Amino acid sequence: MNERIKELRKKLNLNQADFGKMIGVTVTAISKVEKGINNVSDRLILSICKEFNVNEEWLRTGTGTMFNEVSRDDEIAKFFENVQLGSDNFKKRFISMLSSLGENEWRVLEEMALKLVEDKKEDTNNISDLKKQAKQKQTELDEIEAKIEKIQESNSSPEGNENSKMA
Repeated sequence: MNERIKELRKKLNLNQADFGKMIGVTVTAISKVEKGINNVSDRLILSICKEFNVNEEWLRTGTGTMFNEVSRDDEIAKFFENVQLGSDNFKKRFISMLSSLGENEWRVLEEMALKLVEDKKEDTNNISDLKKQAKQKQTELDEIEAKIEKIQESNSSPEGNENSKMA
């Protein structure tokens, strides 16, 4: 299990100190668990699973997926919980502003979001077209370079030099 805890921590891009802080243990405790020096308590397992939405079966046995599937509603609820408990004033002000929107303002916001998605699709298509054109131009350039090499080879051969003298 110690290897899986280390694998999880690395997957989350956390150092031992930050990982430990998030589940209420010291960096030393995490280090000893990862090295197999300390056993993993049930309390620690439950803390890890709750904090990082880890599949307990995977953590204990290595079977199944690392993370539990989360519904969109649960994901949103978790986000709001984190905003409420956190100290990020911008997120709080932004959520407060959104909560004060009326139905017409929500429709306008939705239209703007849909327009952003459409613009992104258009940009992606334009980039794709430009890549195709660049590939085509590269092919043409390769063909021209091949023709130049043939001409240079023919001019550097003895027969090519005699032909150029006769001309």
